[in-house]
Amino acid sequence: MLSEGTPILRIQNLNKGKNWFYSNLNLPPDKYCNKGDLLYAWSATFGPYWWHGPKAIFHYHIWNVYPSELMSREFAFYELMRITDAIKRAAHGVAMPHITKGGMEAWEIMVPPPAEQKRIADKLAAVQGRVDACRARLDRVPELLKRFRQSVLAAATSGQLTEDWREKNQGGEWQKKKLTELGELGRGKSKHRPRNDSRLYGGPYPFIQTGDVANSGERITMHSQTYSEFGLAQSKLWPAGTVCITIAANIADTSILDYDACFPDSVVGFVANPKECLPEFIKWTVDVIKDDLEAFAPATAQKNINLGVLYEVELSIPPLPEQAEIVRRVEALFALADRIEARLTAARAQVERLTPATLAKAFRGDLVPQDPNDEPASKLLERVRTIPAPKALRKG
Repeated sequence: MLSEGTPILRIQNLNKGKNWFYSNLNLPPDKYCNKGDLLYAWSATFGPYWWHGPKAIFHYHIWNVYPSELMSREFAFYELMRITDAIKRAAHGVAMPHITKGGMEAWEIMVPPPAEQKRIADKLAAVQGRVDACRARLDRVPELLKRFRQSVLAAATSGQLTEDWREKNQGGEWQKKKLTELGELGRGKSKHRPRNDSRLYGGPYPFIQTGDVANSGERITMHSQTYSEFGLAQSKLWPAGTVCITIAANIADTSILDYDACFPDSVVGFVANPKECLPEFIKWTVDVIKDDLEAFAPATAQKNINLGVLYEVELSIPPLPEQAEIVRRVEALFALADRIEARLTAARAQVERLTPATLAKAFRGDLVPQDPNDEPASKLLERVRTIPAPKALRKG
Protein backbone atom coordinates (compact mmCIF):
# COMPACT_ATOMS: atom_id res chain seq x y z
CA MET A 1 0.00 0.00 0.00
CA LEU A 2 1.39 3.38 -1.02
CA SER A 3 2.02 5.90 1.75
CA GLU A 4 2.60 8.83 -0.59
CA GLY A 5 1.35 10.17 -3.89
CA THR A 6 -2.06 11.59 -4.69
CA PRO A 7 -4.58 10.97 -1.88
CA ILE A 8 -7.66 8.92 -2.76
CA LEU A 9 -10.71 10.59 -1.26
CA ARG A 10 -13.28 8.12 0.08
CA ILE A 11 -16.58 8.73 1.86
CA GLN A 12 -14.89 7.85 5.17
CA ASN A 13 -12.46 10.73 4.63
CA LEU A 14 -15.30 13.14 3.91
CA ASN A 15 -16.62 12.15 7.34
CA LYS A 16 -13.27 12.90 9.05
CA GLY A 17 -11.83 9.40 8.67
CA LYS A 18 -8.07 9.54 9.13
CA ASN A 19 -7.06 6.42 7.13
CA TRP A 20 -5.95 7.41 3.64
CA PHE A 21 -4.98 5.52 0.51
CA TYR A 22 -2.68 6.98 -2.14
CA SER A 23 -2.05 6.49 -5.84
CA ASN A 24 0.72 7.36 -8.31
CA LEU A 25 -1.53 6.84 -11.37
CA ASN A 26 -1.86 9.59 -13.95
CA LEU A 27 -5.65 9.86 -14.48
CA PRO A 28 -7.84 12.10 -16.67
CA PRO A 29 -8.55 15.55 -15.15
CA ASP A 30 -12.19 14.72 -14.35
CA LYS A 31 -11.07 12.00 -11.90
CA TYR A 32 -9.60 14.61 -9.56
CA CYS A 33 -11.22 17.04 -7.14
CA ASN A 34 -9.64 20.26 -5.98
CA LYS A 35 -10.02 22.59 -3.04
CA GLY A 36 -13.43 24.30 -3.16
CA ASP A 37 -15.19 21.58 -5.22
CA LEU A 38 -18.76 20.61 -4.37
CA LEU A 39 -18.96 16.85 -3.81
CA TYR A 40 -21.87 14.49 -3.18
CA ALA A 41 -21.66 11.06 -1.53
CA TRP A 42 -24.23 8.88 -3.25
CA SER A 43 -23.78 5.46 -1.62
CA ALA A 44 -24.25 4.25 1.98
CA THR A 45 -23.62 7.71 3.42
CA PHE A 46 -25.46 10.43 1.52
CA GLY A 47 -24.92 14.16 1.47
CA PRO A 48 -23.12 17.18 0.01
CA TYR A 49 -19.66 18.29 1.09
CA TRP A 50 -17.32 21.13 0.29
CA TRP A 51 -13.83 19.76 -0.32
CA HIS A 52 -11.24 21.83 1.55
CA GLY A 53 -8.24 19.55 1.10
CA PRO A 54 -5.54 19.26 -1.58
CA LYS A 55 -5.96 17.82 -5.06
CA ALA A 56 -7.26 14.27 -4.70
CA ILE A 57 -8.61 11.33 -6.68
CA PHE A 58 -12.22 10.97 -5.62
CA HIS A 59 -13.74 7.53 -5.08
CA TYR A 60 -16.47 6.29 -7.44
CA HIS A 61 -19.00 6.52 -4.56
CA ILE A 62 -18.59 10.30 -4.77
CA TRP A 63 -19.75 12.72 -7.43
CA ASN A 64 -18.20 16.06 -8.28
CA VAL A 65 -21.18 18.38 -8.79
CA TYR A 66 -21.17 20.98 -11.54
CA PRO A 67 -24.49 22.89 -11.46
CA SER A 68 -25.82 24.36 -14.69
CA GLU A 69 -26.07 28.10 -15.35
CA LEU A 70 -29.46 28.04 -13.63
CA MET A 71 -28.05 27.41 -10.18
CA SER A 72 -25.14 28.70 -8.15
CA ARG A 73 -22.91 26.14 -6.45
CA GLU A 74 -23.68 27.65 -3.03
CA PHE A 75 -27.42 27.32 -3.60
CA ALA A 76 -26.91 23.80 -4.99
CA PHE A 77 -25.12 22.77 -1.79
CA TYR A 78 -28.10 23.70 0.38
CA GLU A 79 -30.60 22.26 -2.07
CA LEU A 80 -28.70 18.95 -2.01
CA MET A 81 -28.66 19.10 1.78
CA ARG A 82 -32.42 19.64 1.80
CA ILE A 83 -33.31 16.75 -0.50
CA THR A 84 -30.82 14.23 0.92
CA ASP A 85 -33.37 12.58 3.25
CA ALA A 86 -35.70 12.04 0.29
CA ILE A 87 -32.80 10.66 -1.76
CA LYS A 88 -32.03 8.17 1.03
CA ARG A 89 -35.63 6.98 1.01
CA ALA A 90 -35.50 6.53 -2.76
CA ALA A 91 -32.14 4.72 -2.70
CA HIS A 92 -31.74 1.20 -4.10
CA GLY A 93 -30.00 -1.74 -2.47
CA VAL A 94 -29.94 -3.20 1.03
CA ALA A 95 -26.30 -3.85 1.89
CA MET A 96 -25.12 -0.69 0.09
CA PRO A 97 -28.02 1.74 -0.56
CA HIS A 98 -27.29 4.06 -3.49
CA ILE A 99 -28.85 6.26 -6.13
CA THR A 100 -27.90 6.17 -9.81
CA LYS A 101 -26.46 9.12 -11.69
CA GLY A 102 -29.48 9.17 -13.97
CA GLY A 103 -31.85 9.11 -11.03
CA MET A 104 -30.03 11.98 -9.39
CA GLU A 105 -29.95 14.12 -12.52
CA ALA A 106 -33.67 13.53 -13.07
CA TRP A 107 -34.55 14.79 -9.59
CA GLU A 108 -36.85 17.80 -9.90
CA ILE A 109 -36.24 20.88 -7.77
CA MET A 110 -37.60 24.42 -7.61
CA VAL A 111 -35.11 27.05 -8.78
CA PRO A 112 -35.61 30.67 -7.67
CA PRO A 113 -34.10 33.65 -9.52
CA PRO A 114 -30.30 33.94 -9.25
CA ALA A 115 -30.42 36.98 -6.99
CA GLU A 116 -32.76 35.19 -4.59
CA GLN A 117 -30.52 32.12 -4.70
CA LYS A 118 -27.68 34.27 -3.41
CA ARG A 119 -29.81 35.77 -0.65
CA ILE A 120 -30.96 32.29 0.41
CA ALA A 121 -27.46 30.80 0.31
CA ASP A 122 -25.98 33.73 2.26
CA LYS A 123 -28.69 33.49 4.92
CA LEU A 124 -28.35 29.71 5.21
CA ALA A 125 -24.57 30.01 5.51
CA ALA A 126 -25.01 32.45 8.39
CA VAL A 127 -27.57 30.22 10.11
CA GLN A 128 -25.45 27.10 9.56
CA GLY A 129 -22.43 28.88 11.01
CA ARG A 130 -24.38 29.58 14.19
CA VAL A 131 -25.68 25.98 14.27
CA ASP A 132 -22.15 24.60 13.89
CA ALA A 133 -20.87 26.88 16.66
CA CYS A 134 -23.71 25.80 18.94
CA ARG A 135 -23.07 22.12 18.14
CA ALA A 136 -19.36 22.59 18.93
CA ARG A 137 -20.19 24.12 22.32
CA LEU A 138 -22.63 21.32 23.13
CA ASP A 139 -20.03 18.72 22.12
CA ARG A 140 -17.74 20.01 24.86
CA VAL A 141 -20.32 19.42 27.61
CA PRO A 142 -19.96 15.59 27.93
CA GLU A 143 -16.24 15.91 28.68
CA LEU A 144 -16.97 18.64 31.23
CA LEU A 145 -19.58 16.44 32.91
CA LYS A 146 -17.15 13.52 32.94
CA ARG A 147 -14.52 15.66 34.64
CA PHE A 148 -17.12 16.99 37.07
CA ARG A 149 -18.10 13.46 38.14
CA GLN A 150 -14.45 12.48 38.48
CA SER A 151 -13.78 15.53 40.65
CA VAL A 152 -16.78 14.73 42.84
CA LEU A 153 -15.53 11.17 43.42
CA ALA A 154 -11.97 12.33 44.08
CA ALA A 155 -13.26 14.79 46.68
CA ALA A 156 -15.62 12.21 48.16
CA THR A 157 -13.04 9.46 48.63
CA SER A 158 -10.33 11.78 49.95
CA GLY A 159 -12.51 13.41 52.61
CA GLN A 160 -12.60 16.87 51.01
CA LEU A 161 -16.30 16.64 50.19
CA THR A 162 -17.29 16.24 53.83
CA GLU A 163 -14.71 18.40 55.63
CA ASP A 164 -17.46 20.71 56.90
CA TRP A 165 -19.55 17.74 58.03
CA ARG A 166 -16.66 16.29 60.08
CA GLU A 167 -16.07 19.61 61.83
CA LYS A 168 -19.74 20.01 62.66
CA ASN A 169 -20.32 16.39 63.71
CA GLN A 170 -16.93 15.66 65.26
CA GLY A 171 -16.41 12.82 62.80
CA GLY A 172 -13.98 10.02 63.46
CA GLU A 173 -10.66 9.23 61.82
CA TRP A 174 -10.33 7.66 58.39
CA GLN A 175 -8.55 4.29 58.46
CA LYS A 176 -6.62 2.24 55.89
CA LYS A 177 -8.28 -1.14 55.36
CA LYS A 178 -8.14 -3.93 52.79
CA LEU A 179 -11.25 -5.08 50.96
CA THR A 180 -11.05 -8.43 52.76
CA GLU A 181 -11.39 -6.55 56.08
CA LEU A 182 -14.51 -4.78 54.86
CA GLY A 183 -16.51 -7.65 53.42
CA GLU A 184 -16.48 -10.76 51.23
CA LEU A 185 -14.34 -10.62 48.08
CA GLY A 186 -14.34 -13.35 45.44
CA ARG A 187 -14.38 -14.15 41.74
CA GLY A 188 -17.50 -15.08 39.89
CA LYS A 189 -17.84 -18.72 38.84
CA SER A 190 -18.32 -20.26 35.41
CA LYS A 191 -16.71 -23.68 35.73
CA HIS A 192 -18.40 -25.53 32.87
CA ARG A 193 -16.70 -25.85 29.48
CA PRO A 194 -17.47 -25.04 26.79
CA ARG A 195 -18.82 -21.71 27.98
CA ASN A 196 -21.30 -21.57 25.08
CA ASP A 197 -23.02 -24.84 26.02
CA SER A 198 -26.71 -24.13 25.39
CA ARG A 199 -27.68 -26.06 28.54
CA LEU A 200 -26.23 -23.26 30.66
CA TYR A 201 -28.65 -20.61 29.47
CA GLY A 202 -32.29 -19.63 29.17
CA GLY A 203 -33.42 -20.02 32.78
CA PRO A 204 -34.59 -17.63 35.53
CA TYR A 205 -31.21 -16.56 36.94
CA PRO A 206 -29.70 -13.27 35.67
CA PHE A 207 -26.20 -13.74 34.23
CA ILE A 208 -24.10 -10.56 34.26
CA GLN A 209 -21.08 -10.23 31.97
CA THR A 210 -18.21 -7.73 31.77
CA GLY A 211 -20.01 -5.67 29.12
CA ASP A 212 -23.07 -5.37 31.36
CA VAL A 213 -20.90 -3.98 34.15
CA ALA A 214 -19.09 -1.55 31.82
CA ASN A 215 -22.28 -0.19 30.26
CA SER A 216 -24.53 -0.05 33.32
CA GLY A 217 -23.43 3.16 35.01
CA GLU A 218 -23.90 3.21 38.77
CA ARG A 219 -26.20 0.19 39.09
CA ILE A 220 -26.96 -2.96 37.10
CA THR A 221 -30.67 -2.82 36.39
CA MET A 222 -30.89 -5.03 33.30
CA HIS A 223 -29.21 -8.00 31.64
CA SER A 224 -29.28 -9.78 28.28
CA GLN A 225 -28.51 -13.36 29.36
CA THR A 226 -29.78 -15.78 31.98
CA TYR A 227 -28.60 -19.05 33.50
CA SER A 228 -30.66 -22.21 33.74
CA GLU A 229 -30.66 -24.52 36.77
CA PHE A 230 -27.75 -26.30 35.07
CA GLY A 231 -25.95 -22.97 34.70
CA LEU A 232 -26.56 -22.00 38.31
CA ALA A 233 -25.21 -25.36 39.54
CA GLN A 234 -21.74 -24.55 38.15
CA SER A 235 -21.84 -20.88 39.17
CA LYS A 236 -22.82 -18.77 42.19
CA LEU A 237 -25.75 -16.45 42.86
CA TRP A 238 -24.49 -13.14 44.29
CA PRO A 239 -26.90 -11.00 46.33
CA ALA A 240 -28.32 -7.60 45.40
CA GLY A 241 -25.95 -4.87 46.57
CA THR A 242 -22.82 -6.75 45.45
CA VAL A 243 -20.18 -4.45 43.97
CA CYS A 244 -19.11 -5.97 40.63
CA ILE A 245 -15.51 -5.26 39.54
CA THR A 246 -14.26 -6.42 36.13
CA ILE A 247 -10.77 -7.93 35.98
CA ALA A 248 -10.58 -8.95 32.30
CA ALA A 249 -10.88 -6.99 29.03
CA ASN A 250 -12.11 -3.85 30.81
CA ILE A 251 -10.14 -3.50 34.02
CA ALA A 252 -11.84 -2.17 37.18
CA ASP A 253 -15.16 -1.15 35.67
CA THR A 254 -17.64 -1.23 38.52
CA SER A 255 -21.37 -1.36 39.18
CA ILE A 256 -23.72 -2.48 41.93
CA LEU A 257 -26.23 -5.31 41.48
CA ASP A 258 -29.84 -4.24 41.88
CA TYR A 259 -30.90 -7.90 42.12
CA ASP A 260 -29.42 -11.33 42.76
CA ALA A 261 -27.31 -12.49 39.80
CA CYS A 262 -24.53 -14.79 38.60
CA PHE A 263 -21.41 -13.63 36.81
CA PRO A 264 -18.30 -15.32 35.34
CA ASP A 265 -14.76 -15.41 36.68
CA SER A 266 -13.88 -12.30 34.69
CA VAL A 267 -15.87 -10.34 37.29
CA VAL A 268 -15.05 -10.03 41.00
CA GLY A 269 -17.82 -9.57 43.55
CA PHE A 270 -17.54 -7.60 46.78
CA VAL A 271 -20.28 -7.99 49.39
CA ALA A 272 -19.95 -5.22 51.98
CA ASN A 273 -20.06 -5.96 55.68
CA PRO A 274 -22.81 -3.50 56.75
CA LYS A 275 -20.96 -2.81 60.00
CA GLU A 276 -17.87 -1.65 58.07
CA CYS A 277 -18.84 0.05 54.83
CA LEU A 278 -21.46 0.98 52.26
CA PRO A 279 -21.21 -0.61 48.80
CA GLU A 280 -21.54 2.79 47.07
CA PHE A 281 -18.49 4.14 48.88
CA ILE A 282 -16.43 1.08 47.93
CA LYS A 283 -17.53 1.31 44.30
CA TRP A 284 -16.52 4.97 44.06
CA THR A 285 -13.19 4.35 45.76
CA VAL A 286 -12.37 1.64 43.21
CA ASP A 287 -13.47 4.01 40.42
CA VAL A 288 -10.93 6.59 41.61
CA ILE A 289 -8.04 4.09 41.58
CA LYS A 290 -9.10 2.45 38.28
CA ASP A 291 -5.97 3.61 36.40
CA ASP A 292 -3.71 2.31 39.19
CA LEU A 293 -5.39 -1.11 39.03
CA GLU A 294 -5.18 -1.22 35.24
CA ALA A 295 -1.43 -0.66 35.49
CA PHE A 296 -1.13 -4.12 37.06
CA ALA A 297 -2.49 -5.77 33.89
CA PRO A 298 0.23 -7.37 31.73
CA ALA A 299 0.70 -5.94 28.25
CA THR A 300 -1.21 -8.64 26.38
CA ALA A 301 -4.02 -8.61 23.83
CA GLN A 302 -6.50 -9.64 26.55
CA LYS A 303 -5.78 -7.43 29.55
CA ASN A 304 -6.54 -8.90 32.95
CA ILE A 305 -5.53 -8.70 36.58
CA ASN A 306 -5.69 -11.46 39.16
CA LEU A 307 -7.67 -11.48 42.35
CA GLY A 308 -4.48 -11.13 44.38
CA VAL A 309 -4.14 -7.53 43.20
CA LEU A 310 -7.49 -6.64 44.78
CA TYR A 311 -6.57 -8.55 47.97
CA GLU A 312 -3.64 -6.18 48.49
CA VAL A 313 -5.47 -2.91 47.78
CA GLU A 314 -5.80 -0.65 50.83
CA LEU A 315 -8.60 1.89 50.91
CA SER A 316 -9.09 4.95 53.11
CA ILE A 317 -12.37 4.35 54.94
CA PRO A 318 -14.29 6.85 57.10
CA PRO A 319 -16.73 5.82 59.83
CA LEU A 320 -20.18 4.70 58.62
CA PRO A 321 -22.03 7.96 59.45
CA GLU A 322 -19.63 9.92 57.24
CA GLN A 323 -19.90 7.30 54.50
CA ALA A 324 -23.66 7.79 54.58
CA GLU A 325 -23.24 11.56 54.25
CA ILE A 326 -20.79 11.07 51.38
CA VAL A 327 -23.27 8.84 49.57
CA ARG A 328 -26.03 11.44 50.06
CA ARG A 329 -23.90 14.29 48.70
CA VAL A 330 -22.45 12.36 45.77
CA GLU A 331 -25.89 11.13 44.70
CA ALA A 332 -27.23 14.70 44.85
CA LEU A 333 -24.34 16.00 42.72
CA PHE A 334 -24.64 13.12 40.27
CA ALA A 335 -28.38 13.78 39.99
CA LEU A 336 -27.54 17.38 39.05
CA ALA A 337 -25.14 16.11 36.36
CA ASP A 338 -27.86 13.75 35.10
CA ARG A 339 -30.30 16.66 34.76
CA ILE A 340 -27.72 18.66 32.81
CA GLU A 341 -27.15 15.61 30.61
CA ALA A 342 -30.89 15.34 29.93
CA ARG A 343 -31.02 19.02 29.00
CA LEU A 344 -27.99 18.49 26.76
CA THR A 345 -29.79 15.67 24.94
CA ALA A 346 -32.83 17.89 24.43
CA ALA A 347 -30.67 20.80 23.24
CA ARG A 348 -28.84 18.57 20.75
CA ALA A 349 -32.17 17.35 19.37
CA GLN A 350 -33.29 20.96 18.91
CA VAL A 351 -30.04 21.86 17.15
CA GLU A 352 -30.35 18.87 14.80
CA ARG A 353 -33.92 19.91 13.92
CA LEU A 354 -32.88 23.49 13.24
CA THR A 355 -31.02 22.88 9.96
CA PRO A 356 -33.79 20.89 8.19
CA ALA A 357 -36.41 23.34 9.52
CA THR A 358 -34.42 26.31 8.19
CA LEU A 359 -33.86 24.57 4.85
CA ALA A 360 -37.58 23.87 4.53
CA LYS A 361 -38.37 27.49 5.30
CA ALA A 362 -35.78 28.70 2.79
CA PHE A 363 -37.09 26.56 -0.05
CA ARG A 364 -40.69 27.59 0.66
CA GLY A 365 -39.55 31.13 -0.03
CA ASP A 366 -40.10 32.23 3.60
CA LEU A 367 -36.51 32.71 4.78
CA VAL A 368 -35.55 35.84 2.81
CA PRO A 369 -37.71 38.54 1.23
CA GLN A 370 -38.44 38.13 -2.46
CA ASP A 371 -37.62 40.99 -4.83
CA PRO A 372 -40.03 41.60 -7.75
CA ASN A 373 -37.13 43.12 -9.69
CA ASP A 374 -35.24 39.80 -9.75
CA GLU A 375 -34.91 38.23 -13.20
CA PRO A 376 -37.25 35.22 -13.24
CA ALA A 377 -35.57 31.85 -13.56
CA SER A 378 -37.70 31.19 -16.66
CA LYS A 379 -35.97 34.04 -18.53
CA LEU A 380 -32.56 32.78 -17.46
CA LEU A 381 -33.57 29.35 -18.70
CA GLU A 382 -34.44 30.77 -22.11
CA ARG A 383 -30.99 32.35 -22.31
CA VAL A 384 -29.04 29.28 -21.27
CA ARG A 385 -30.92 26.93 -23.61
CA THR A 386 -28.65 28.15 -26.38
CA ILE A 387 -25.55 27.22 -24.32
CA PRO A 388 -24.34 23.58 -24.28
CA ALA A 389 -25.12 22.30 -20.76
CA PRO A 390 -22.17 20.90 -18.78
CA LYS A 391 -22.44 17.53 -17.13
CA ALA A 392 -24.11 18.05 -13.77
CA LEU A 393 -22.30 15.18 -12.08
CA ARG A 394 -18.97 13.54 -12.63
CA LYS A 395 -18.12 10.25 -11.02
CA GLY A 396 -14.81 9.48 -9.39
